[in-house]
Amino acid sequence: MVRDGMAAALRPSSGALLQALQISVYPGVGGSGSACCRCPLGAKRYLLTDNIVKLKEFQHKKVAVACNLPGTKETYFRNLEEKLIQNKLILKEELITLLHLCESRDHVELAKNVIYRYHAENRNITVGEYKFGPLFMRLCYELDLEESAVELMKDQVIVS
Repeated sequence: MVRDGMAAALRPSSGALLQALQISVYPGVGGSGSACCRCPLGAKRYLLTDNIVKLKEFQHKKVAVACNLPGTKETYFRNLEEKLIQNKLILKEELITLLHLCESRDHVELAKNVIYRYHAENRNITVGEYKFGPLFMRLCYELDLEESAVELMKDQVIVS
């Protein structure tokens, strides 16, 4: 009980705390009214810190993968598209490389198709298998395609 009392004594009133947070996050904004009216249009809420998202590390890895790629990105994408059409086996390293090479919405759509194929081929192999979710999430975050990430992660075929 003493602990709760101490926390309450050190905590500012919720209205003051909310206003202080809004002013610090949105400088120049802080009047009265609803919070929606004070938020800039198109503002995003970031719930994860940079050290959790690890976007910089992902971007550095993308550059390294592109530099070490034998041939061109276009050739790599074309080869994977042919593998999908010909129903050939997709290897884990091919999918990891693909996720590091994607630069557009079309590339992400190809990556989703390859993930579905890879998942279908490896459905029975679950012990210690590589998880592509975090890598795909970083890719979608970087390309501002969050809805694609949510769509894939909600898909029960992939999740189960």
